[in-house]
Amino acid sequence: MRCVALPFVFLAIFVLPVDAADWKNTESLFAAKCYECHNADKMKGDVDLKKFATDPNVAKEFEIWTKVKDSIENGDMPPRKAKQLTTEEKAGIIGWVNAELDYLAQSQSGDPGPVTMRRLTNVEYDHTIRDLTGQSYDLADEFQTDGGGGEGFTNTGDVLFMSPAAMDKYLNAARKLADNATIMPGTGIVFHPQRIGLRGKEQLKAQAQQGLYVWYQQKSAPHLPKDDEPMREAEYMLACWKHKHGQTPLDQLAKEMKLSVHFLNNWWNLVNSTEPPSRYLDLTRVAWRELPADEKTALERIKGIEVQLHSWNNPKHPGSGVQRQQQDSDGIRPYSMQTSVKDKGQIYLCIGDTGDGNKGDIALVTYIEVSIGKKKENYFHWRAAPKNQAKP
Repeated sequence: MRCVALPFVFLAIFVLPVDAADWKNTESLFAAKCYECHNADKMKGDVDLKKFATDPNVAKEFEIWTKVKDSIENGDMPPRKAKQLTTEEKAGIIGWVNAELDYLAQSQSGDPGPVTMRRLTNVEYDHTIRDLTGQSYDLADEFQTDGGGGEGFTNTGDVLFMSPAAMDKYLNAARKLADNATIMPGTGIVFHPQRIGLRGKEQLKAQAQQGLYVWYQQKSAPHLPKDDEPMREAEYMLACWKHKHGQTPLDQLAKEMKLSVHFLNNWWNLVNSTEPPSRYLDLTRVAWRELPADEKTALERIKGIEVQLHSWNNPKHPGSGVQRQQQDSDGIRPYSMQTSVKDKGQIYLCIGDTGDGNKGDIALVTYIEVSIGKKKENYFHWRAAPKNQAKP
């Protein structure tokens, strides 16, 4: 089989007014035959043709010119008692009017004219929400039924008006839609199939923090060492030391020492920061800031810091390292407990070590409250009260 290329011919059509009789010649006929009765003073048939002497203005006054054409064609004008138009004059006027009206119609082709502003139909509304959110909620089920205009269509503009009741239902649908949305760091607005609903400040804060953590984790993952790769803590700390004492740019040090420039920047920010307050982080950043200016001595101490960093995950003695103990203490959260002391002479508060020994452990009791009947007292203040004050 052969493929035959057929040329496509594009035909450009330019619509121009037809000069069956130009306006100047036609106007002279109107002046001779029509202006006597159709002027500003007489205006027979409520038509003033004389005002068009300089400009027929067919685009705006097409209805008058259509009426003129029909009257001449039907023999209503000129009146039977007046002097009649010759065949040539009649053809000239009708030809000019037809040409102008045809040109006007061609120039306005494709224009639907005035379009009524309307609301979306219920189906259009649901489809729009689906396209915007990626979810189908069928919110329009609660709307009023779309009415027809008698022609069998539900999208007729004249019947799709907005009433106060419909506006209230639109606002209620918007509230329901907002209940399915979340705004998280790195994700923007996300719409869910299930209702999320209103959230308290603490819940919203925790959700935002979690979203931010996941976002940073995803963004930083390509720049961090893999699980099976050495962390090279000593080399990063040494690069930071060289940057501090030798003023060598971090990107140059990263290239020379084959380190990740992103990870190196994180290390530099870590060892020079004081926030957040953390005794666990201070074991590294304070020790690094106290390194001497001598590179050999500094490197020896850096290796010692690295050993301490690895001690928190000692497979032979888990939890035995100073780093692990200090990390655990940074994670301490206050806990409250309640018990009855009625008919008991003594109470003991026992604190365990979770099986990793008590080295480095701290137990801090910040507040004890005792209830005496309906009255509540701070135990420490109660103990310091004068001896003559009643005690339980």
